[in-house]
Amino acid sequence: MSKATTAEQPAKMKEKRVVTPIERVRFTDGMIVTADDLDTAMHYPTALLKTVLRSYFGCGVVCGLRLEKDPRAGDGDTYVLCVGAGVAFDCHGYPVELCGGIKLDLTPDPCVVDETPELYIAIRRATVDEAPHDPCTCDTHDPRFQCSRIRDVVVVKAFAEIDATFCATEESTTASAECGCGGGTGDGGSSQPTIEGLCHCLKACETCDCSAESWIVLGKVTRGDNGISVDHSRRRYVKPIECMCAGVPELPQVMGRLEDLEEENDTLQDRITDVKEKNDTLQDRITDLESKVAEYHKDDKLV
Repeated sequence: MSKATTAEQPAKMKEKRVVTPIERVRFTDGMIVTADDLDTAMHYPTALLKTVLRSYFGCGVVCGLRLEKDPRAGDGDTYVLCVGAGVAFDCHGYPVELCGGIKLDLTPDPCVVDETPELYIAIRRATVDEAPHDPCTCDTHDPRFQCSRIRDVVVVKAFAEIDATFCATEESTTASAECGCGGGTGDGGSSQPTIEGLCHCLKACETCDCSAESWIVLGKVTRGDNGISVDHSRRRYVKPIECMCAGVPELPQVMGRLEDLEEENDTLQDRITDVKEKNDTLQDRITDLESKVAEYHKDDKLV
């Protein structure tokens, strides 16, 4: 076979296609649209946003949701825990917003033997079917119509123990008092966090079991004879905050030093102002002395 009649076959590159969990509906004229089709079409943009939020933020606390004992007890003993308002992202990419503070009564049950003194407080998003405030322009008494809404609710619950499905930091991780977030090395194993670890923490995808209920741990409460004490060390913040606080350990020290320098600068400015005032006083005295000397010489010449 001659070279002129030989057809060169281009190399075929290998490929593999995998279906993603994100789906949408392609509508066509004349098709019968079901409730499932409408739900899928409505949830498609939400699924895209959830993917971005889950990848960029991860799961954890955004702001607020602090735990503290009931301030009305003052210095007295209390087992009432206050959970402050705040926002978090769960493992599915949904925001969890607690619009107002709530209280949990963690008083030990005297009828339970060997009740654990330590409780983990966690929060999650849930949904509940409720009757609508607005009958949505239809006759709700007519059996042909079913007007309903699915509302988001926030569940705050105490657990005796938690496992890997909970959004929390590792047990050995200590909290950063300066930034109020959980620690962590940021690079998965380095005992001395570095900028490289910070970059790895921000770029790596987090492993998460999205099939389970997404509980976000807010902290640990220890019950004693004199009430409760709160520990936020197991709390996990969303990815950017967690990585910054864990990957740049010198940041709190730098910020503290900056505050010290600002205070020193204010002190120096006060001293400079004081020196300027003293200098103005000296200049006035020098001017006054020069005037007296000039008058003295004038009188001496006249004599």
